Amino acid sequence: MKVVIVDDICEFSNIIKKSIMQVLIEENLDVGILTFDKYTKELNRLIYSNEIKIYILDYDLGENTSKNGYDIAREIRSDAHDWYSIIIICSIHNKKERMNYEAKTFSCHWRIDCYSLVTLLAIGGRRYERLADR
Repeated sequence: MKVVIVDDICEFSNIIKKSIMQVLIEENLDVGILTFDKYTKELNRLIYSNEIKIYILDYDLGENTSKNGYDIAREIRSDAHDWYSIIIICSIHNKKERMNYEAKTFSCHWRIDCYSLVTLLAIGGRRYERLADR
C-alpha cells in the first residue's frame, strides 16, 4: 500500500507526511509515502498501477498543473476504475482559515485532522496490506 500526497504547498505536504510517518513507525506498517506538487506523468502511472493507495489530494493545486484534486479523484474512479483506494480531498478556501494558518492556529487544527487520518492508517493499514497482496 502507498500513501500519495498531492499538494502544491510544500509545508502542507511535509506536515501530512511527518504525521503519517510517525504512526507508521509506531505501528510497524510497511507503507510507502509519495508526494507530488502537481499532476505529473509519474502520478498518472501510479494512478493506473494495480495496487491499493490512500490519496490525499489538495483541491486547488495552483496554476502550474493541468488538473485539480477533484479532476485527479475523478480520474482515479472513472478512468482507472480504482474503487478500492481511499481518496481524501482537502483544501482551505476562505481568508479566515488562511489567516488562522498563518497564525499557526490552523496548523494545530490541521494536525488534529492528520492524526485522525493516521489513526485510519494504523487501524486499517494491515487490512489494506492484506488486500494488496491478493
